[in-house]
Amino acid sequence: MASVTLDRVGKRYPDGYRAVEDFSLTIEDGEFIVLVGPSGCGKSTTLRMIAGLETVTSGEIRIGERVVNDTPPKDRDIAMVFQSYALYPHMTIRQNLGFALRLRGLARDEINRRVDEVAELLEISATLDRRPGQLSGGQRQRVALGRAIVRKPSVFLFDEPLSNLDAKLRASMRTEIKLLHRRLGVTTIYVTHDQEEAMTLGDRIVVMSGGAIQQAGPPLDVYSNPSSELVATFIGLPKMNLFRGEISHGSGEWLFTEASDTTSPAPVTARLAPHPARSKGWQEGSTVTAGVRPHRLRLIDEPNRPEHGAFQGAVRSIDILGEEMDLMFDTASLPGAIARVRYRPGVRVGDQVLFRVEPEDVHVFGPQ
Repeated sequence: MASVTLDRVGKRYPDGYRAVEDFSLTIEDGEFIVLVGPSGCGKSTTLRMIAGLETVTSGEIRIGERVVNDTPPKDRDIAMVFQSYALYPHMTIRQNLGFALRLRGLARDEINRRVDEVAELLEISATLDRRPGQLSGGQRQRVALGRAIVRKPSVFLFDEPLSNLDAKLRASMRTEIKLLHRRLGVTTIYVTHDQEEAMTLGDRIVVMSGGAIQQAGPPLDVYSNPSSELVATFIGLPKMNLFRGEISHGSGEWLFTEASDTTSPAPVTARLAPHPARSKGWQEGSTVTAGVRPHRLRLIDEPNRPEHGAFQGAVRSIDILGEEMDLMFDTASLPGAIARVRYRPGVRVGDQVLFRVEPEDVHVFGPQ
């Protein structure tokens, strides 16, 4: 096993396009890191540079203490699992699993021992004499995992390996990958555009946009204290509501007042809970965005009795999710705000609703 260090790494193509810029990150030995972000953010390019499949145009990549910028992929002691499985269709599963070991010149008995060990670990022993075309998508993904594990590398690289699977199988494979990491303890770098995968798998997640790191940290920290609107809306489902307005200070507390015009619903004034991580740079009258997670909006039982710190509007649509429901409503600054609340059969489209929000649940984003 080994640590992986990227020191101001960049990738620029001949046409001038910068896919990755000034990327710096240290991945500790045995850590599970997830690179997450929208399509085109540079996460797969970063992974491919670590693997040696893309050249580095600036900065330095180290695996352990060794600089690998110019080291061929086969000599980096890494194993990569691709989105497409990349299995040889004419080979049996046993031959697919043992192929890389055969190229290394290992004895047949050692190859068979390792293949049998990995097949038992992944519960695919019964498929060893079949070919990839005879397997389901989930079984083929297990074979792709097994082909990486059997090599006993220092680092695992995963490039959106579950995107071809259906939702149920994807959730099952996520659990298996997490359990495998706990058992094997190999340094793992995983790329996905699925924030749910990122939140459930990573020891740390790295949110990328425009080829750069936007925020890195433990999943719950990034979710609870997003550093920007981009991170706030990308991490979390449904995405965070962003209300526009300004902040002011009076009577010993900070307040957010929603922007509005004469045709909009009545604006809201919400109390804020400043602390060092959130309130740095707050100024009287600053134009800001107030972010509130949908499940932090609490439906008020008596909508005809407005209270301080409530968002209000008419219900535009209702999605019932079993014991919960998503209510879409319009506010002065945000058409289509979402609140996730416990299911209440009496709420109807067109009803005027009121939602309370606690000060500590309001995130403030601004130019500062």
